[in-house]
Amino acid sequence: MEFKMLFLTHKALNDQAPSYLKELIVPYYPRAFSYQAPLLWNNLPFSLREADTVSTFKSQLQTFLFDKAYSWGWLRLASTCP
Repeated sequence: MEFKMLFLTHKALNDQAPSYLKELIVPYYPRAFSYQAPLLWNNLPFSLREADTVSTFKSQLQTFLFDKAYSWGWLRLASTCP
C-alpha cells in the first residue's frame, strides 16, 4: 500500500495522474491549520475531545496544556537532584 500511495503521489505531482488525484495533493506546510489542527486534536485525550460544552472544553484544555508544559519540567528537575 505504501508503494502504491507514493507512486501515485509522484505521478500526481508530475502531472501524470488523473485530475481527481491531483486535486487531493496539497503542499506541505507544517504550520498550516489544515496540518496542525488534526495533529493537535488527535493528540488530545479522548475525555477532553468529548467535553460536553465549549466552556468545559476550554477549561479542561487550559488545564491539560498547563500540566503538559510544566509537569515535565518538575520531573526533569527532580531526577537530577541527589
